[in-house]
Amino acid sequence: MKDLEEMQAVWNAQDDKQVFELKEEAVHAIVLRKARCIEKGIDAIELVMPAVLIFVATVFGAKAAYRGNLSTTQVIAVGMTLLVGIVSAYSILQSRKRRKQNRKTHPETLLGDLDSAIESNEYQIARLKSFQWWFMLPMALMTILSFAARGVRFEEMFSLKQAIVWLALLGSFALGFAAVTVETRWVHLRRRRDLQSLRDKLAG
Repeated sequence: MKDLEEMQAVWNAQDDKQVFELKEEAVHAIVLRKARCIEKGIDAIELVMPAVLIFVATVFGAKAAYRGNLSTTQVIAVGMTLLVGIVSAYSILQSRKRRKQNRKTHPETLLGDLDSAIESNEYQIARLKSFQWWFMLPMALMTILSFAARGVRFEEMFSLKQAIVWLALLGSFALGFAAVTVETRWVHLRRRRDLQSLRDKLAG
């Protein structure tokens, strides 16, 4: 939050007109830098996660197909695995497209760019809070379908060997959920508070 502290310090400086204009330019530059940082974070989510989903779906499907002699049920399971990955990835990319198209236009002023940064930050928070639905759930479905694609019988899914796989999967999901929660709380929610505080100060 160094940038936001810098903004507060700059804004709290002297009050004559010339210095006021210099302060506004300095704060505006910091707001734009922060807005670009937020946008890069959203871009990472919206581009990396679809790639991960498609990659995992392809690997699961390829591993099952590599075994050969697939039954009808296994072929359907492979198809469903690929379908879940592709549909989930497509959904994320479509959401990105709508966000780009429907993004509110703000004037290219200090307050306008600050409002845009706040709006983007809110979107990022909402995206991370629903992480378990648009990423973790498809991953879980693909994992379950991969068992069927490999011809693993229901009773075998709870054997010692498969139990280790399940524990590793649940552990990775728990770790991912914890990482997202920590990031949301300690980065994005704090950023929202600081941006809104600056917005209130400028508007007041």
